[in-house]
Amino acid sequence: AAGSARDALALARGDRRAEAAASLLVGGVGTAERDALDACQQALSLYQGLGDKAGEAAAKLAVANAHLSQQDGKEADQGLASAKEALAAFKGLGSRSGEAAALATVAAAYIQKGEAAEAEEAGREALSFFRELRDSVGEAYTTSLLKEAKVVAAKPSPASVRFEEATSIAHVEVSDGSSGASLRGVVEQLQTSKGLSCIVLHINGATDPATPPGSGRDFGLFLMGLRMLGLPVVASVCGRISGPMWAFVLTCDYRIAATTSTFICPLWGKPECMRSFLGHNVSVQLCMSTGPKDSLVMLESGVVHQLQKGAADTRTAAAEMAKRIVATPSMACRKQPFVLNQSVEEYAMAAIQGKGVC
Repeated sequence: AAGSARDALALARGDRRAEAAASLLVGGVGTAERDALDACQQALSLYQGLGDKAGEAAAKLAVANAHLSQQDGKEADQGLASAKEALAAFKGLGSRSGEAAALATVAAAYIQKGEAAEAEEAGREALSFFRELRDSVGEAYTTSLLKEAKVVAAKPSPASVRFEEATSIAHVEVSDGSSGASLRGVVEQLQTSKGLSCIVLHINGATDPATPPGSGRDFGLFLMGLRMLGLPVVASVCGRISGPMWAFVLTCDYRIAATTSTFICPLWGKPECMRSFLGHNVSVQLCMSTGPKDSLVMLESGVVHQLQKGAADTRTAAAEMAKRIVATPSMACRKQPFVLNQSVEEYAMAAIQGKGVC
């Protein structure tokens, strides 16, 4: 097949449109080869020169798939960027089938990057499109991607931190699988960093209900570490929040959640502290409730302050809120971060000691 495609490319030389189509064909035959990626990029260049928007969108998607298929497996970022460009192009053309294919590729890229929540979000949207189009092949492929996303979500992911020196903001990644050692490592890095003004806590809840929550003791120690820093904390919340993961959500100054997030009641932690976190009526209601609650209920209850469509938008909104806090010294959370509240210390100590925890 690869030989036939290259023969077609050789015959098409001189006819730019035919050459673009043949280059795309070469790129689609052996996507794991570097030559295939080069052919897809050549097709993209030709279609752009021709002003063929449909061809350009198809070529961008082919480039994305070629990046993701490279044997070294280190081109997920390039693949994701190309897939998002293809998605935007297909949206502009009004091509539902193109959007579905691009969304599936976006999901595949996120899986390769190990970002399960984003992969599931893109995969579910692609699955909805394929079902609408009655495309059984696309539906089966996307279903397999969603299963892969759940496998990725079940893998332990250590806590990590990334510093933005230009904005004086630290971005901390935590999840159900974050180990005590990785959480302690993050606190040590935060304590030795100079000039920090705000922390964005990216809370990545499990997408698989079978994934067990992390250790309450480890999460309590992490909260005590944040108290020592005395900085305002903004949360971006994605995935499924249950058990000790509530500790991360409840103790932040400002909480932004993805609409796809799910919160499992009852609240976790020392019940006497909830009143300071959420008010008497809401805390009693959520401590007495059992089962999942959607993000809209959490917004109405005041557990979260803002909702965003997906994981990417949620993370961006949290980062923007942190920049506002840094730029506005008069904000209440700059003067008295919520993590310094006495109830947070009591809550964290109860988690560490395993006492009075729901």
